[in-house]
Amino acid sequence: AAAAAGEAAAGAEGGEEEEEGLVPEAVESILEQLLSGLRDSDTVVRWSSAKGIGRITNRLPLELADDVVGGAVDLLAPDEQASAWHGGCLALAELARRGLLLPARLPEVLPRVVSALHYDVPRGTTSVGTHVRDAACYVCWAFARAFDAAVMAPHVAQLAQSLLVVVTFDREVNVRRAASAAFQENVGRQGSFPHGIEIVTRADYFALGSRPNAYLRVAPFLASLEEYRPMLLRHLLEVKSRHWDESVRLLAAQAAARAAPLAPEWTVEVMLPALCKRALSLDLKERTGAVHMAAEVLLALCRARHAGSGAALPPELRKAISGVVPAVEKARLYRGRGGEAMRGAVCRMLEVCAAVRMPCGPKAALRSLASLDDSIKHPTEQISLAAVAALRQLSRAYFSEGGGSTGGGSRAAGSGQGAGGGGEDAGGGGAAGGGEAGQAPLDLVARYAIPLGKDPNAGLRRGHALALGALPSPQLRASLPAAVEALVQASRPEAVAELRDPETRRNAISALVELSQTAGLVATGSEGGLTTPLFLEIFEACLDAFGDYQTDNRGDVGSWVREAAMHAALPLLRLATPPEHGAPGSIGDSHAAQLSPPPEGEAEAEAEALQAALPSLCQRLAAALSQQAVEKIDRVRELAAVSLSALLSEKRLPAVARALELRRIFVHDPSDSTCTAPATSADFLVPAVCFGVTAPLLALSEYRLPALRGLSVSAGGLTESTLRGARAALDKHLTGAPRRHLQCVASDLLLLLRQHRREARLALPLLRTTEHLLEARVFEALLGEPLPAEGEAEAEGGGEGE
Repeated sequence: AAAAAGEAAAGAEGGEEEEEGLVPEAVESILEQLLSGLRDSDTVVRWSSAKGIGRITNRLPLELADDVVGGAVDLLAPDEQASAWHGGCLALAELARRGLLLPARLPEVLPRVVSALHYDVPRGTTSVGTHVRDAACYVCWAFARAFDAAVMAPHVAQLAQSLLVVVTFDREVNVRRAASAAFQENVGRQGSFPHGIEIVTRADYFALGSRPNAYLRVAPFLASLEEYRPMLLRHLLEVKSRHWDESVRLLAAQAAARAAPLAPEWTVEVMLPALCKRALSLDLKERTGAVHMAAEVLLALCRARHAGSGAALPPELRKAISGVVPAVEKARLYRGRGGEAMRGAVCRMLEVCAAVRMPCGPKAALRSLASLDDSIKHPTEQISLAAVAALRQLSRAYFSEGGGSTGGGSRAAGSGQGAGGGGEDAGGGGAAGGGEAGQAPLDLVARYAIPLGKDPNAGLRRGHALALGALPSPQLRASLPAAVEALVQASRPEAVAELRDPETRRNAISALVELSQTAGLVATGSEGGLTTPLFLEIFEACLDAFGDYQTDNRGDVGSWVREAAMHAALPLLRLATPPEHGAPGSIGDSHAAQLSPPPEGEAEAEAEALQAALPSLCQRLAAALSQQAVEKIDRVRELAAVSLSALLSEKRLPAVARALELRRIFVHDPSDSTCTAPATSADFLVPAVCFGVTAPLLALSEYRLPALRGLSVSAGGLTESTLRGARAALDKHLTGAPRRHLQCVASDLLLLLRQHRREARLALPLLRTTEHLLEARVFEALLGEPLPAEGEAEAEGGGEGE
């Protein structure tokens, strides 16, 4: 019996061992379904499949579990879809969390995870791969918890570099933050990541929330660490310079400009030559990104290592850079799809080449100028602005002499390789503005002023207006009256209604300010600058722009001109004030800082005439701003309030009438109990707040008429929120007001009705406002009484508030 019992027990033990080594067939079929679920198009299915694989594999024998791991790794293959990559990463993370991913698998798994960290497949105007990169960060986070430091030590460098590339340069904020969390987990648990604590402190959750901050602040800090600099620079060069998103390419160019000077030899020998070769790539994204990055890196490198001079670069590199623009134009890359993006990149390259004073002969400079002329008149505003910025640098570098001769920078190194030239201009030390010997010097003012007044092309007039303001001081001073006259005419509405273009008038106002700052004023000590009559003509044009109310299918487009006038007025007035002790006598570029004064008699006469006109100019500006501060467009009200506050705070300008009362309305002063000005300018965007603050302008006789005109437009308009706020403020201010004040307001209202009876823009709102005030019985006390005449109302109103 005992022997039989022993045999039975031995048989039972053998059966248990067989059961342990036997996995039911149903489990195998379930695992196959779960592995196929990792490829499913639905994220929920992939996530559930990864969870199921982790739980089942945790109960399998070692060999079978390793086979499951191999199946998940096989999903991270180049021929698989994005869904398979995502599912594979989720499965690997779940397996690693449970300790099922053995150390022996790391050399095979880690390179594929690194590929998943950079997975980004363009699809039309977007890309696929954000979820894959996010899941790959989850895998890296799981590695930190699954393996000891000794196991991860051989892979730390590769993992750290790959994670930091994602931390700084990924397009999506959630992926950057996920990579940061994975890096932080590895630093805390592995402890062998170079500079780990310092990086975790800088690249935190909030620092990575802004893409520009990640590219332009966090990335340069990481590039300053030698262990990570090569990987970051290579990624910018090979990946981000050809990214599908234009904004990312531009940010990558700026990031490269901040990091590349830290590795000058590599930048000169590898980066810049590679970018110059890609400028003719068939891929639009690659060639525009290459030109932008080459320009930014060139500028940063020259400023950091060569004192801003491009002449110190190796001759082969100068030749390659000089050949980029001619090669692009020869290949006709401005035409067809992407031509606009290429124009913008080329303009930036020309601007940088001129800024670093690349050696340039006269023919090359003229070719660059002709190239910019084509872009200046482009109808796309962004391209026109880029071309004007390039012209600003090009004219100062190669056309800065009064007669248009090449500046000193053009003859540096005597090589003739320059802003867009070729080898045929070698030794070009002649006059870039004059072309061949014996020709008349190039007059850039006439080049842009004449078409500005005649050409019907709106794009050309917009660009030429800005171009006149961008010219250097010697060119302007040679033909200053012609430049001022052309811009003043361009700032006024065209006689032919079909030719009226608000962008041209806006640009002309902005150019007048830049021109004035560049040339300076004779009255303040700038030799050859603006005379007082020319300055007064410029300021009159600025004041006239406050009356621009053109409308079209885009709405009140005249508001663009009025905003430009508000931006321009105070800088113009500041130019007219004598410089403070120790301050430069002219605001502008270095060409305007020629402070050897003209003969004393002329300077004194100019200064006296200017100082005599300043009080009137300030008063008229304050009245114009008071009208804009109560009109119906929110952003115009805010800008007018900010401008008027700045005018009242300017101590070097003559005080305007009723300055104290105006300060109480527009300048916030917590120490003044009578001050009603809001704490922030944003309150002027809210009709319910701003009209209640500005309604007391009606009590100031000097500002009553413009303020009533603006309030009537708001109270008689069609926008419900503005209408309610303006009417409530009028009712509150006039209800219970003194009889004399009501008489003055009523008289001015009738005056406005008579003045604007033929202008529908003003006549209808004025009638609606009058109707509302009569219905509200505001003027009931005046019924049956004759209103004072215009002169009497002014006389009576002059004593109010005194």
